[in-house]
Amino acid sequence: MRFAGAVKLAAAGQVWTVAERVDRMMSLKQEHYATQGRAATANVFARRAAFEMVGLFDDTALSGGDMEWARRCMAQGVEQLYVSEVIVGHPARASMEAHVIKRRRILGAQIRNADPKKRWKYYIPRFKRFLLPSFGAMRIAFREPDISVSERFQMWLFLNKLRRVSAKEQMRLTWFKGKYERR
Repeated sequence: MRFAGAVKLAAAGQVWTVAERVDRMMSLKQEHYATQGRAATANVFARRAAFEMVGLFDDTALSGGDMEWARRCMAQGVEQLYVSEVIVGHPARASMEAHVIKRRRILGAQIRNADPKKRWKYYIPRFKRFLLPSFGAMRIAFREPDISVSERFQMWLFLNKLRRVSAKEQMRLTWFKGKYERR
């Protein structure tokens, strides 16, 4: 048996920064993950029998080891319960640099773990990410309650910058055979 609980992101100070707001809007959606039988390790626990049945986390994974372990659990029939009353506080990413590090790690893991027959898709970056603003990012920014239009615009700019970073990282890892980063 596995258990997943809620994750509540917290700001470093009294006021949420743009980076922290973006993290709150996009990260650690534990309740959503649990509906898919997955859970972020920020708040998941399991009986020893689950590890004995499916093994430990993959210690070579760049990112997503928790989700990969959850897939193995589901394949072996290890059930998971979501317990919303079990809440863990987690600091929100407070800077662009912290978001970039996460994006690079996740994209590197996706490319490294891609089916070799489908990996070619990563060699074709989405150039629209360089050229066009994201309307999806606009929707995310406008879902955030109780903030000014200026703050929504700042979130939108922040998310668009992350899009460009992801496209550049994709080219670095594929075209230029860059090193994958685990940090």
